[in-house]
Amino acid sequence: MVIVKLPAYCTFLEWRLEARALIQNDIQPKHIEWHAADSEADLLWALTPESSNRSDTNVVNVNCDIEGTAAITSSESTPIMVPATFVRYGKLAICHKSKDKFDLLYRLLWRISHDEPHILNMAMDADVKKLGIYCKSVRRDLHKMTAFVRFDRVAKSPNQLFKTEHSDSLLNIAEPLNEQVFYSWFEPEHNVLAQAGEFFKKRFSNSTWTIATPIGSIHWDTARLTIDHSTLREKPELHDGVVALWDTYYASIFNPGRIKLKAMHAEMPRKYWHNMPETRQISALASEAPARKQSMLAAEPSTPPRWAKKATKQN
Repeated sequence: MVIVKLPAYCTFLEWRLEARALIQNDIQPKHIEWHAADSEADLLWALTPESSNRSDTNVVNVNCDIEGTAAITSSESTPIMVPATFVRYGKLAICHKSKDKFDLLYRLLWRISHDEPHILNMAMDADVKKLGIYCKSVRRDLHKMTAFVRFDRVAKSPNQLFKTEHSDSLLNIAEPLNEQVFYSWFEPEHNVLAQAGEFFKKRFSNSTWTIATPIGSIHWDTARLTIDHSTLREKPELHDGVVALWDTYYASIFNPGRIKLKAMHAEMPRKYWHNMPETRQISALASEAPARKQSMLAAEPSTPPRWAKKATKQN
């Protein structure tokens, strides 16, 4: 049995380095155990020996072509052509929180390189179905993060906002900042920090911001994007005065005659509500909706402004 020890929050590139050598040495999936440092109750991480022994001459080279195929080659084996879809799916599936994702990816890679090059086209295959489920879940989590992150303007720099496992106390903030800093807290299901960071970097490239999560933080200083996987000791409660303005805005645009709670829950699940300031008003607005709707129906039509009459005559 080969024990493969992966770093915490292993990326696709880091997994691929291990998978190359295993494929090169013709090690079957059933003979491999994958262990990541961030796995819960992973006692084998500190007790097991190092992963498979390999020398520098056995390192495999991978050249990825997004439109075509990814060629896995080595000096001692025949080149293996991997579909580009495997690379794309692999980068998504590696972000999933499940513990069997490494084994699943390697099992599919083994099948692709051993007489099943078109396995990813077989939608009803058990491994392919599971890969699709993992990718769909990660994509949905990433979509929700890009939609439900709410920034607050704060008076502290990103590294002064919260305590991590590597800091004993908050830093001294005697010197005021010369620029605006924005902060947000989000709780993703999967490790989508890298993908989300790229999205927000493009969306808010001119601002300095931090997005903190239970598994790490994303920092952007208008020049460099960094991801820190230090675990937060506690969730910071930081809100600016703009939150009250947003509350007024959301209440003013609420339409009591078109309330659809089931549709809202489907698009905005309740597990995200406690980190979104506007959701604090939903219960009150929903309970008042029937009475407000009746009062709107009972009210007489309002007199249109003068400019509306002129526009009607011109048309």
